[in-house]
Amino acid sequence: MAIVSANQAQLSISMIDRTQRQYNHTVKITGLDAATRISNAVAYVALWEAVSGLEVTGYSIGELYYEDSITVPANTTNLGATRASVTLGLDGLGNKKANLAIAGALEALFPSGGNTVDIANTDLVALVNVYKPSGYALISDGESVRTTDPIIAGKRVTYKT
Repeated sequence: MAIVSANQAQLSISMIDRTQRQYNHTVKITGLDAATRISNAVAYVALWEAVSGLEVTGYSIGELYYEDSITVPANTTNLGATRASVTLGLDGLGNKKANLAIAGALEALFPSGGNTVDIANTDLVALVNVYKPSGYALISDGESVRTTDPIIAGKRVTYKT
């Protein structure tokens, strides 16, 4: 099993109309390499603008990757309908909070099979650390979690499938 390049990029264009209603258009872009796919995506945006009366407010380009040999999990207790809903404190914003929803949450996050998340779980702490100001990911609407005690609480949530 390995994550491999799909040799495609996904282009998402954000637009607004005169009432400021937001619209999105997503398309897969091909090319021989990442640089060509980026050039093709920028060219596509220009072509799109030539046929759409909406105002382009931004776009994002992301390389696509896939698992070349999928193995379906055998563990029936790890269904996507079971989630850990983790409340995080945001950096520099008083009591503002964000939610991190973990689909298919492993039982290791719930001590003794309970419904409360173990906020000291080392794997969870490692994941949350990437949302700190010194990390490389943003949460909510582009924010970081606080540096000290970022995980406030967490619980098991089950959704109907």
